[in-house]
Amino acid sequence: MLANLSRSALLVAVVACKPVATPAPLAQTTGTEATIEAPAAAPGSPECRDVACWLAAAEVAQAAGLVDVASSHRGRVFTQEPTIAHLRAWVDGMRSAGELRRAQSALARARSAALARDDAALVAAIDEQSATLHPAASPEALTGVLAPPLREAHALALAGRAREAALRFLAELGGETRPALVADAASVMWAHAAGDPALQAWARGAWARARVQLHERGASLQMQPVETWMTRSGAWHGDQLVLLRNVGALDVAGLRLGLITISAPEPGAPVRRLFAPEPAEALTLSADGDTLIRGEGPRVVLQQLATGESAPPIAITGEREGARVSRLVSVGVGEALRTLACSGHTTQLWDAHGRQLARFALDGTTPTITRAYTGEGSYHHNLLGDSPTWPVSLALSDDARTVAVGGSDSRVFVFDGAGQRKHVLKFSWDYVEHRHMGGNPDLNQPIALHLSPDGDELLAVHNHGDLIRWSTRSGKPLKHFSPDCDAAEAATVASRNTSPGDPPRAPTADERRSCGRAVSAAFSPDGSMVATGGITTVRVRDTRSGAGLALLAARDLPGDILAFSRSGTLAMVDLYGAVSTWRRGEALVQRLPRRPSGPVDPLLSRDGRVLRFDEGGKQHLWDLREGLRLPLARDPADIVLAIADDGRRVVLRRGPALELREAASGALQLRTPLPEGVSAYARFTRDGHVLLDIQGERRSLLLVDPDGRRSRAIALDPAGTLLLSDDARLIAGLDYRLPGQVWRSDTGALVATLSANIRHLSFARDGSALAWLELPDPERMQTRAHLRRIDVDPASEQTIDLDGWPAAVALSPDNRELLILLESGKLWRWRPDTGARRLTEELALYGVHRMDFSDDGRVLLLGGYGRTQLRASDDQLTPLATVHALVDGGWLAISRSGAIAGSPDAVDSLISRVTRGDETLIFDGHLGWDAVHVDGVVARAMAGEDTLPPVTP
Repeated sequence: MLANLSRSALLVAVVACKPVATPAPLAQTTGTEATIEAPAAAPGSPECRDVACWLAAAEVAQAAGLVDVASSHRGRVFTQEPTIAHLRAWVDGMRSAGELRRAQSALARARSAALARDDAALVAAIDEQSATLHPAASPEALTGVLAPPLREAHALALAGRAREAALRFLAELGGETRPALVADAASVMWAHAAGDPALQAWARGAWARARVQLHERGASLQMQPVETWMTRSGAWHGDQLVLLRNVGALDVAGLRLGLITISAPEPGAPVRRLFAPEPAEALTLSADGDTLIRGEGPRVVLQQLATGESAPPIAITGEREGARVSRLVSVGVGEALRTLACSGHTTQLWDAHGRQLARFALDGTTPTITRAYTGEGSYHHNLLGDSPTWPVSLALSDDARTVAVGGSDSRVFVFDGAGQRKHVLKFSWDYVEHRHMGGNPDLNQPIALHLSPDGDELLAVHNHGDLIRWSTRSGKPLKHFSPDCDAAEAATVASRNTSPGDPPRAPTADERRSCGRAVSAAFSPDGSMVATGGITTVRVRDTRSGAGLALLAARDLPGDILAFSRSGTLAMVDLYGAVSTWRRGEALVQRLPRRPSGPVDPLLSRDGRVLRFDEGGKQHLWDLREGLRLPLARDPADIVLAIADDGRRVVLRRGPALELREAASGALQLRTPLPEGVSAYARFTRDGHVLLDIQGERRSLLLVDPDGRRSRAIALDPAGTLLLSDDARLIAGLDYRLPGQVWRSDTGALVATLSANIRHLSFARDGSALAWLELPDPERMQTRAHLRRIDVDPASEQTIDLDGWPAAVALSPDNRELLILLESGKLWRWRPDTGARRLTEELALYGVHRMDFSDDGRVLLLGGYGRTQLRASDDQLTPLATVHALVDGGWLAISRSGAIAGSPDAVDSLISRVTRGDETLIFDGHLGWDAVHVDGVVARAMAGEDTLPPVTP
């Protein structure tokens, strides 16, 4: 048994579900079914302007069980109309919800305001209410050990018996005062609540209750946007896959988390999530599947899969700082549980209580290459060397008396359970030196190992495809199967790209050899099969005969992570979460597609209404004011070249033509032929003109009017990138090697010749001026900013030199101020007429590569990968909100004060981080969602206003 189980900071999160209309909570019955009452009105997240609106919103929230939201709304009623009646309603609601600490601090603020107004009657009423409040004097526990009935409820939920689990939770959580346990149960039930409004209502009410309990215990709740990154490891739990992923915060540089998901590999299946405070590389399960064993930095954590409870972490000692657990295996259950782990060069064995039983040392060296980047771009030196051999694979016999550690130098080290070395298993193979040409060393590592239950035989499979059965008693090979694919396997690979109807092509010797190479591998639990993943295929062999059982090949076949279930099902998972499965005698089944991985570079219109971005060729368009996805009619083979700022029109490359169409209906406005093999580009101007740029033997430019009915050719053949003024009257051509030039689009007349080495350019909105950033010497980190008035003597051009690489430039709507952003995050505001300049330097400005002003000039739009910052155009560049474009196609916006709006699934790209002193708990985003969700965050930011969340900290 795990010793001293305690609730950790690793709490359950949930599947993607949008909050919907919220009915009254489930009512407990004496039978096996719960009564589902009629839904109440959906609790909105309003930005009311009057008392009546706030009162109505409070009633809706109260009916939905969102007690803290209801209290907050009543507080705003009192703020607008500070009467004794409103005071009593406000305080009574907080007292009923258990918000005593919040009520006490709120009354203190209200008393100060009443004193300032000299309202003696209200002061007396406040004092009367304060005397009845007695919040807890000392912090109580946020979490703790689960009682057996709660553990049973979690086990029922993990088994898919959601209704039984809900009834058990209802029976056991009524008097529960530890908020982590309440929030945990709500997350578990939400994962099964799709299509069940009663369960959804119960979960949202439970989260509200947990928020109140957290605040009463002095904890703070912060919402953070996150993005799920690479999948690192996986294992089967029955018919569910347990996958270890890494998560990155979108708003905090360097913040990384771990995420474990537990789900059947089917679209729409309920997903249970366990967050970890650090990213990890390895996981395994105990023999009975009940205990999750995973890395957490340099530590090993043993965690109950059903409940999330964990034992104190086990620290791997004697390793360098920053080393992480990279491999894990385990045997046994309960008191007989044994865990073998490696981190860096250290491998250790522990018992169920975290006591170290043995350490296992490797010797020898492995060829390595270090690439030292010493110049601009990718220029580097290759430093060849030999590093101490490190562990790459592990195996443990059922009785933990035999340990095998695969070394990076191709050898396998065999030990007894006390750490005494018995044998070093090695064989001859041909090493080919690639490093002198800059390639990686030709390593033939044992990438997977399997010990027989008694430890007498060891199976090892290597990068080159060698499959070897060893005797651990004698240290001699019993059988060495050829690494090369057989003729049938290699023919499958060789003939993959032949045309339909063509005869199969006989594989060459090199193709048979490369077919057997592997980068990932896994043995079945009984050791009868081994799967190896190559670059584009997965090969399965019988370990007794070495015969091929399957050579799996499919487009985008996942093969980064391989795992066999006890029933023999092979899961193939890639870094981005795609899953396919295979069983002996059955066909390959593609279960889950890969997750989008980005990056995305969003564009937000000047009025803040339309957000558009591309992820992997898929276009996403949103009306942020209405919160609706905008339609984009296109055929699968179409290539999107440009989309108008308002999202209403699109330029497509469709077959041998460029087409201008209405985005929603697909109605054709203009079609122009496009020769085969010719490149083409398109740009919309702010006023709706479209420039079609066809780059054949001679460059052809076509300017289309905003109504799409008229077009005209532009008699120019410029070099480089083209930029247009807002009204399309001016065209600038930029080529790093040549001076920039500006022409009139109607006549083709040259208007201005600019400097060379231009990196960024911006037109004035009325076309009367332009600004650009020059890199005078590409070898020096210095930027020269220029401002030139059109139709004015070029000698009047104004410049300023700044230290740093150029990143972006923008002109204010009145042309009086020039914004110059450097890659270092320095933003200079320069007024050429007066020579005044002001510097703002922030980490948040690092990575911004696009700047613009809003239509009225009051707000700055600062765009970078994944997000657009909205800032007031004041002296402090006051932040108003940040709009994040999510790689799965959604969006979310966070105001300066923490209010959040977003697409229906935005909550699933958030975490709720709870802190109190040294304690940190991580919950899914649903815990805090109702306390921060407010529609209209972007619209208010574009008006220069901050948005407060429904429940303030």
